[in-house]
Amino acid sequence: MTIAKKLAPIPLSDHRKAAERDAWICERLHLPHLFAGVTDTQIRRDRLKVVLLERGFTESIAGTRDGKPITWRDLFREHTGESLA
Repeated sequence: MTIAKKLAPIPLSDHRKAAERDAWICERLHLPHLFAGVTDTQIRRDRLKVVLLERGFTESIAGTRDGKPITWRDLFREHTGESLA
């Protein structure tokens, strides 16, 4: 009988992190198909921008990070590297 070795956690690739962040954004906005279909970074950015601006969510709280609230504007900037305005 062999004893299983404890494995080190596998670090997430940047692609997987972005995919999980996209899924989280879709869930928070209640739009499961926001990023559906064949898309690229620019298309996903444009779709998210339109939704946030049309709904007036720019200053709304998207969630928290390290116990501090983060707005959709800040999340968009972090996620896309661009300003929401």
